[in-house]
Amino acid sequence: MIPRIIHQAWFNPPIPERFSTYGATFLIHNPEWEYHVWDRFDVTSDSAVTRILSSDLPPIAKSDIYRYSVIYQYGGFWADTDCECLKSLEPLIDCDFVCGLESANHIGSAFFGAIAGHPLVKTTLDHAMENLDSIALLSRLYPSWIMENLGIRHFSNHICAYQYEYGNITIHRREYFFPVDWNKQGAVTPHSFINHHFAGAEPGMGYENLL
Repeated sequence: MIPRIIHQAWFNPPIPERFSTYGATFLIHNPEWEYHVWDRFDVTSDSAVTRILSSDLPPIAKSDIYRYSVIYQYGGFWADTDCECLKSLEPLIDCDFVCGLESANHIGSAFFGAIAGHPLVKTTLDHAMENLDSIALLSRLYPSWIMENLGIRHFSNHICAYQYEYGNITIHRREYFFPVDWNKQGAVTPHSFINHHFAGAEPGMGYENLL
């Protein structure tokens, strides 16, 4: 069972009102749950992650590594700060790992949940860390490299491989966590738990402003 903990991160406080409003929806719908907003001064038990947060790596790379590390250590649900909670997350906890399609080809990493120490999260984190030696250069030459080796495609590939081998994780339809895509196509439905607003895709709202 996934613990009743919600994790978010904002590395450049204060959090703008828009995102603190989204964050408040998690407490409104899950008033008895633990809720943590992490920042760069929070010390994790992973010294490599601490080193990453103090480096000059792109913010999106730090976010990808950080979310894997936090969920692996503590368990619970990760939610990007541009995620809005629409109802209680209680129905989602009765499994070891839960995620949802963001598109026909990718599983979203903006919202997912797992028990602490889940082997899928460990493998995803370990392989992402192995890619860090080349990230500083390659991420500037090829921006999509982060998606392939740390972010959503990296996340999706590991989930699909794990599901193929073990078949014991929960993957929901897009309407559950990503009902409206980055291009504003789609709509919230009665099945939707989360609405991810894709603020990083908005003009003037790059990831350096979201973290």
